[in-house]
Amino acid sequence: MRMIQFIVPGIPHPQGRPRFARMGNFVRTYERKEDTDWKSRVAFFARQAMGNSKPLEGPVHFFMSIYLPRPKALSGKKYPDASIPAPRRPDCSNFLKGAEDALNGICWHDDGQITNLEVTKAYHAKSEGPGTVFYVSGELET
Repeated sequence: MRMIQFIVPGIPHPQGRPRFARMGNFVRTYERKEDTDWKSRVAFFARQAMGNSKPLEGPVHFFMSIYLPRPKALSGKKYPDASIPAPRRPDCSNFLKGAEDALNGICWHDDGQITNLEVTKAYHAKSEGPGTVFYVSGELET
């Protein structure tokens, strides 16, 4: 069993809806630049964490903890220094889809291998900044 852990610093970005543009008689589908930039950052840190290892085989356990920027209204002394759950938009599932796509071919062959999944979303602790923590575990390719 192999356990991979990595952190992607910076503000996490949820996966947006695909965009469409008409080009003559054709319609082109594209992603927003923010979506592709965040996926690229996730892929970069995942490649560093994987090193020379091949993608995991079989069932994969995936845990993702999202830390959003803390609103100024929650920065006062009466609020805890630790992270605070973030019950507002964007949805956890929007962050998850972009991360799953970014990790295809790096941590696993296809996101269909994920059998156990957990996503948490919170405002970051006062002493830390925004970012995303990933834990991936599964069997190495033989």
